[in-house]
Amino acid sequence: MTNAAWEPLPFVAKRAAFQLCGATKAALPVWTARRSWACGSRPRFRYPAASAGTSTHPPPVCRVSASLHATAAGEVDPPSPLPDALQDAVEVVSTRNPRIKAVRHLLRRRMREREGLLLLEGHRLVVDALGAARPAAPVHTVVATRQAAARLWPALSTATGVARDALLVATPDVVASVCDTVTPQGVVAVVGRPSTTVVPGSTLLLALDGVADPGNVGTLLRSAAAAGADGVVLTKGCADVWSPKALRAGMGAQLRLPVLAGLEPEEVVAWARGRGLRLRVADGSAVMAYDGVDWAAPTVLVVGGEAEGPSAALLAAADDVVAIPMLGEVESLNAAIAGSVVLYEARRQRSEASGSGT
Repeated sequence: MTNAAWEPLPFVAKRAAFQLCGATKAALPVWTARRSWACGSRPRFRYPAASAGTSTHPPPVCRVSASLHATAAGEVDPPSPLPDALQDAVEVVSTRNPRIKAVRHLLRRRMREREGLLLLEGHRLVVDALGAARPAAPVHTVVATRQAAARLWPALSTATGVARDALLVATPDVVASVCDTVTPQGVVAVVGRPSTTVVPGSTLLLALDGVADPGNVGTLLRSAAAAGADGVVLTKGCADVWSPKALRAGMGAQLRLPVLAGLEPEEVVAWARGRGLRLRVADGSAVMAYDGVDWAAPTVLVVGGEAEGPSAALLAAADDVVAIPMLGEVESLNAAIAGSVVLYEARRQRSEASGSGT
């Protein structure tokens, strides 16, 4: 078939011909596409450029068939085989599926709070939820593409507290409809919200006061978990610690640390005093350097929002107000960076005091 004869054919005819490429590959032009059909773009069909020194086109070849033949010849790596349990799984192809609609509702904060559920997106977060270090609420639903489910299967098949019918295999566009990111990884999970009880006897806690950016909230929780903090408390002015963006920035820290949100600044003061904890506030205008205090003592570190800083109530009640010295013309650090620096100073001093060196 010549290029002139091929081009006028309707798209449906071209698609049908491509699907039969295994049997008629010598009569088909090259198939290319900027996006998959699932994304709604039209595939493009063209003949390859003429070989050097010839005036006629070489026999057209279907690239998909060529790829399969190359795989058989060992030229490219074959795809990972799907687990037996996923081989015959029926894919959800409609965004109107009742379970898909229920998951999509959780993109709204009001629905997450009403149901007491979290929406986790991405392979790493879902794996963390399946094997959290501390007891967490069960995983109710996992929505994943077939390939993402195959990658997740080792963690999913051995996890406890997962409903038997939790896994829902869906097409990429259906999975994208329940995702919060522009380029989803192909897997989301619905998980019960963990307990918000801070463990008694905690000696290092992080308090966030008016940190309104969910990325900063998640990053600070991640640093707190890495630095060995015992828990995190948040005032009412903070971003939703359970939002998809905060969860992604925290990389699962919310599932490892006790988190207590929605307190007034005065409640944080009373809460710290009642537990015999020193209240230390990080503030850029302070005179005392952050490494000039004893962080080995039981402490609550308060980090305020970038715009307003710590609240007046917490500054007035603070045992110490500390700052990170700035060189040059830099006035301040991002709240997440500043809090992380102080948290690791606390870890350093505590390690030296205990003799562990870590």
